[in-house]
Amino acid sequence: MGVYKELIDMKFGRGVPTFKLLKKFPQHKKKIHEVALMGIQERTLKKTVADKRLLKKILALKKKYPLPKRLRPKKTSPLEKIGKVLCPWL
Repeated sequence: MGVYKELIDMKFGRGVPTFKLLKKFPQHKKKIHEVALMGIQERTLKKTVADKRLLKKILALKKKYPLPKRLRPKKTSPLEKIGKVLCPWL
């Protein structure tokens, strides 16, 4: 298993936080940060990341290692968000 694949599995599959990955694998710091940025939507990445090479690398990783559907952020409507705030027990 490659380093990226293993990091993606740990980050998104098992839910290991980025700071724990950095503590466990300090030699792969750059790769861990790239994997962490994979969880951000593409248009947000384009606005945020200034380095074009890094942006291309992250987008290529997202295409090569797509996140499973269960790990993609669930889109919620504004009404659902309000309902959870007003009635957290639901």
